[in-house]
Amino acid sequence: MRLLTINFLFVVFCAITSLYAQNDTLLINLKNGDVEKIAISDFKNIEFKIVSGVEDINKQSNGLQLKGNYPNPITEKTNIQFEIPQSGTVVILIYNNNGRIIKQLECSNCQPGKNSLLWDCLDSEKQRVPNGTYFYEVRFGTEVLSKKMIIIK
Repeated sequence: MRLLTINFLFVVFCAITSLYAQNDTLLINLKNGDVEKIAISDFKNIEFKIVSGVEDINKQSNGLQLKGNYPNPITEKTNIQFEIPQSGTVVILIYNNNGRIIKQLECSNCQPGKNSLLWDCLDSEKQRVPNGTYFYEVRFGTEVLSKKMIIIK
């Protein structure tokens, strides 16, 4: 009798749970503009891991070294510091948290060794960018290193 009661309660629990369960859909916006829709009920489990492509890319560099930016967090301006093995052109692209390039800095004749470029927290239209997290890439030849920075007022 007890086994029958437990099974009955389990069936009732499952029925109530399915009545009140939401039929939500996860929307994934891809870089190419497509949108993938996946029903939450299709997931077996969701696992979150800390993934840092920035660190992995930085470890693969042979000549370019990204030292970071100072200060970080930023209130007015920041110096993005890097080292290069020989003279050449360094391009720094600054992205907002939507992945859009908001500013490009360039040093067309950087000398070997330690260098830095100043960013005044203005976008390409010379407008002050809002508080938030930003990402930047330092490009030298075929090497690309990236980090994030935070702006607070």
